[in-house]
Amino acid sequence: MIEYWYISLPTQAGKRLKGESVEDHANRELNELADRGWEALSATRPSAIGAIGFLLRKLKNS
Repeated sequence: MIEYWYISLPTQAGKRLKGESVEDHANRELNELADRGWEALSATRPSAIGAIGFLLRKLKNS
């Protein structure tokens, strides 16, 4: 079974590192999710400023 999740990155809970761009912050959080088994299927960014939306999927643990 497959699980899907839509998330906006970077999250408010995540701390942005000094000098880190929004894209770099989102990439860092996306890599952390990938390490936990999530695969990005698509990404959307309605404006150049702010969060980036990602549709993720992973196999559900049985």
